[in-house]
Amino acid sequence: NVGITQRQGAEFGLNGIWEKLNWYLNYSFVDATYQTTATINNALGPVNIKPGDRIPSIPQQTVKLGAEYEVLNGWFFGGDMQYVSSQYLRGDDSNQHSKVSEYAVVNLNTRYVLTKNVELFAMARNVFDAKYETYGIVNQNFFKAGQAEAFLGPGAPISGWGGVRVRFD
Repeated sequence: NVGITQRQGAEFGLNGIWEKLNWYLNYSFVDATYQTTATINNALGPVNIKPGDRIPSIPQQTVKLGAEYEVLNGWFFGGDMQYVSSQYLRGDDSNQHSKVSEYAVVNLNTRYVLTKNVELFAMARNVFDAKYETYGIVNQNFFKAGQAEAFLGPGAPISGWGGVRVRFD
């Protein structure tokens, strides 16, 4: 569609067990760019891209880390954190508009193993109720004389739930 693009990067993950602690760390770096000079058409009209412009909707860095600790025999408590760097809005192929902001979300969980096949669990997501967006698109706002405007997809607010997990062997 636009000639040559390039997606390069690195990803690594570590995980381990230390006594009663299970942990993990994952990191990814993606450098996604256009490698061609071209004019493309989108909702804003013709857009000129050049080599080195970042491909929209692809965050450059993502970090996920988490751990779970066995507090008492069969009772586990854990949490994780997810960080996503900023990204250009979909449709902003020439990288001229604002970005979807970076964000971090913290989650907590606990579980109690009743038997080999039954456990109780509870989890809380976005425990600090961070206000963030996970996606964005730049488009014309026809209520404002067709001006370019960012439309953002909100991230999930704080939430929690619990239940029973049953495994059938």
